Amino acid sequence: DIQFGVYEVVEGRHSGRTILAYRGTDVSDEASAVTTLLQDASLGLPNVPYLGLPIKRAISTAVSIAQQHSPDFICGHSLGGLLAECVCSETGLPGASFTAPGPWTQTPEHNLLSGDKYNEVQFEVHLTRNDPVSLFGSYLGPECSHVSSPVWHKGVGVSDIVANHRMELLLEELESGQ
Repeated sequence: DIQFGVYEVVEGRHSGRTILAYRGTDVSDEASAVTTLLQDASLGLPNVPYLGLPIKRAISTAVSIAQQHSPDFICGHSLGGLLAECVCSETGLPGASFTAPGPWTQTPEHNLLSGDKYNEVQFEVHLTRNDPVSLFGSYLGPECSHVSSPVWHKGVGVSDIVANHRMELLLEELESGQ
């Protein structure tokens, strides 16, 4: 199972629009931790029979959720960001991913993008330097692993690589204009 929320913007220029947000890896309880960690582990060999099933099922479920709720915008952090990019490739929905691993690679056995509807779609990819998850992608690097060119954020350096992955840090940098 994947966790998600659907939100309606209630004021401002986007009033009435809906946002579908996918949650990333969840270790808050044992059942969620096992499920999402298996999805994370299957990122390494997503198209190998049995080994890739957890992430393939998560992507299929994420696409179904988007089709059911018909949001105006999709987003996610970490694993949720990868799901948002995969949903974008299947549906053409605009959105954003935050410190997510790259779903695309030129080798078929590792590629997670099965759709081609992301061309010309407004989709932002935000990555943080020194975040190991942001650096995960094809052997050509994270610049070539996403549905759009990433926007890089400074982070806190190599002194705290865990902090570099936190959404709170990225939000602070986005709000400050970094």
